[in-house]
Amino acid sequence: MADSTIKDVLKHYKSCLGKIPETIENAIYKNEKEILKLQRQQIYDGQNNKGEDLRPLYTEDSYFKTQGQARGYIKWKQSITPNPKRNPNAPNLYINGYIHRNILIVNESGNIMFDFNSRVDFGESIKGKYKDLLGLNPTNQLYINNERIIPEIWELLQS
Repeated sequence: MADSTIKDVLKHYKSCLGKIPETIENAIYKNEKEILKLQRQQIYDGQNNKGEDLRPLYTEDSYFKTQGQARGYIKWKQSITPNPKRNPNAPNLYINGYIHRNILIVNESGNIMFDFNSRVDFGESIKGKYKDLLGLNPTNQLYINNERIIPEIWELLQS
């Protein structure tokens, strides 16, 4: 593009503009394993897509009839999934890994998002109970944007 006129450069960038959504989608699927790993780790750390503790906390969950039951569950969860990054009172939805293994990246009518594999018959109830569960928190999203998506867009623009 060294010998290009401003008109040529503008024409090139306008043609690239329509390719950006496809470039982003391709970058996401190219890095799907890494993105899913970040999503799973985020939930394992008891964090929602805003970087906050998943709620309801165990001590706020109506599933437990008493605070003693909730505290007993917290102690048990700490023994099977010790994690210094997680508030012990925050759920991480991990007992045997079933839920975590069934998180997918899907394309729903042009919207790329996280969801549960359709075999997880209680996926909708999990999403209903734990608001803002799926989706990368700001730190993870910024990392994916800067390290995986923007370089792909930049490469498109330079082609």
